[in-house]
Amino acid sequence: MSRTERGSTLTEAGATFREHATRVVTELAVAQDALSPEGELRGQLRIAAPLSFGTVSLAPVLAGHFSEQCPPPAPSQ
Repeated sequence: MSRTERGSTLTEAGATFREHATRVVTELAVAQDALSPEGELRGQLRIAAPLSFGTVSLAPVLAGHFSEQCPPPAPSQ
């Protein structure tokens, strides 16, 4: 990125990177749709984190996100 007093613009390398990144994101979306055409997430989610991080930082975010978009998870055995 090239910055001046008036603003910023992408360098040639930055523009090339953006083109490639855009294609990667598009391909990822296509791959996700191919696996789950209905757009719903499936499977088991396991997260390894210290208890203090999980209760203070992770739980509130995940609870809000998943309660809106996903059914309640089944308890793991």
